[in-house]
Amino acid sequence: MLPPATEIEDAVTFARTRLGFHPDPIQEKMLRANPHRVILNCSRQWGKSTVGAAVAIHRAWTRPGSTILVASPSERQSGEFVLRCRKMLFNMGLEPSGDGSNAISIAFENGSRIVGVPGKEGRIRGFSVDLMFIDEAAFVDDSAYNVLRPMLAATKGDLWILSMPNGKRGFFYEACTCGKNWTKFTAPATQCPRIAPDFLEDERDNMSPTQFAREYLCEFNESEDAILSQIIIEKAMQDSLDILKIPT
Repeated sequence: MLPPATEIEDAVTFARTRLGFHPDPIQEKMLRANPHRVILNCSRQWGKSTVGAAVAIHRAWTRPGSTILVASPSERQSGEFVLRCRKMLFNMGLEPSGDGSNAISIAFENGSRIVGVPGKEGRIRGFSVDLMFIDEAAFVDDSAYNVLRPMLAATKGDLWILSMPNGKRGFFYEACTCGKNWTKFTAPATQCPRIAPDFLEDERDNMSPTQFAREYLCEFNESEDAILSQIIIEKAMQDSLDILKIPT
């Protein structure tokens, strides 16, 4: 017989024994870390939503009354994250229902809930959140990010931002490259046991070097159609230059 959920503090044990999810070494390291602020810069098909779903359910199951929010660029993407949570709960023999207030949601008998919302500034206010995931964070607007973060203020909640790169711009790029107080993980496809080397070679042959580096190697690079680089733009926006005064 499995021990009561409140006695399972280790998320890896919980994932294996309850959710039927057996993480690889990098995923296991993430699950064990339990940090306050997390960045995952990963390749396509690495399994970030699966790891996120396991963390979300573990939090909801072991800390009664928790609100876990999932924000993505669209409702469909947030729905896919919550659907992954539902599938894991089915592995536990549960048939989760919604919370009665939000279309994309899961309610737990202990008062916890998981809610999915689109990362759109005008549609995500009004939550107080214990754990927040921003999935595909590089594709979420900075304005939405600035609305999401204050939802953690009263609870001192945890924040996970998960994504592949999308150019040298936006809050995800800034957090990955110069953000402080983050626990950062980088997971390229070359380190993923579920992605075969021959598949990657085929992808490399059918993509530009820039696109392949972005999609599979977790590299932040300039858009291939960019006229000016981000470095040039930043230098042009310096406010430390002397103002030229023209005598009258």
